[in-house]
Amino acid sequence: MDSKYTSMCAAVCHMPDAGGAVGAGRYPALAKDPTLVSRQFMALTILMGRRNMPAFGARHAIGFGGPPAVLSDAQIASVINYVRSHFGNHYKEPDHGSRGQRARSESVTPGHVGFAVPGSSLWGVTNP
Repeated sequence: MDSKYTSMCAAVCHMPDAGGAVGAGRYPALAKDPTLVSRQFMALTILMGRRNMPAFGARHAIGFGGPPAVLSDAQIASVINYVRSHFGNHYKEPDHGSRGQRARSESVTPGHVGFAVPGSSLWGVTNP
């Protein structure tokens, strides 16, 4: 099992079996998740956070009572590859850290991910 998935993703939110959880909040299942076909979606979600998920990218991470948890491009790629190839997910094309690196280098601002602004574009895909 990927150590970052185990310690940061599964421990409280997505659970060891990637089945998700409901309690103090809703933590979506990652098992058999068709949205994981997009490595870009995963990289941006990990870097910038999404809905109630915290950001793990240095630009967007917020510490709650301590320093923020920040993942490197290699750690993000490891989590992406692990989740995309386990738990009933069969997306075999690996990510080698380029998605996190590219997402960090792009001018990622509100209006791109999680804040869909009509007409904004990211990786050539325009939000309607």
